[in-house]
Amino acid sequence: HAYVYFTYGMHYCFNVVAETVDRPTACLIRALQPMEGLETMRKNRSGKIPVQRLRDTDLGSGPAKLCQALAVDRDLDGEDLVESDRLWIAGRRSAAAASVVADRRIGVAYAGSWADKPLRFLLADSPYVSAPVGRGG
Repeated sequence: HAYVYFTYGMHYCFNVVAETVDRPTACLIRALQPMEGLETMRKNRSGKIPVQRLRDTDLGSGPAKLCQALAVDRDLDGEDLVESDRLWIAGRRSAAAASVVADRRIGVAYAGSWADKPLRFLLADSPYVSAPVGRGG
């Protein structure tokens, strides 16, 4: 299921809840590589940045950008990510398992001993992530 929340009084973030009701385990979706619907994403993301200046890598390179590009808001909170026709997780594209790396999380200095745990998973050389490998924190 989707867990969508509003943060800092201005941004939506989207988590995939991966456990049962009594075990609230979720994963924040931090980035995406846009493959279709780019013009719609550009329109959704435009505002302070003109549409023509938004590069593909600007569309979903961060959790708030991703939600803005996909028009994800609290109306999608609780959405079933398997059965929904509004928000779902599609079958994965083939990415070599060797290119997936674990890195430090971003923006969780408050998390004490968990702040530096390698719990951020990304494609090692992806230009679509908010911070490259080794730049988390």
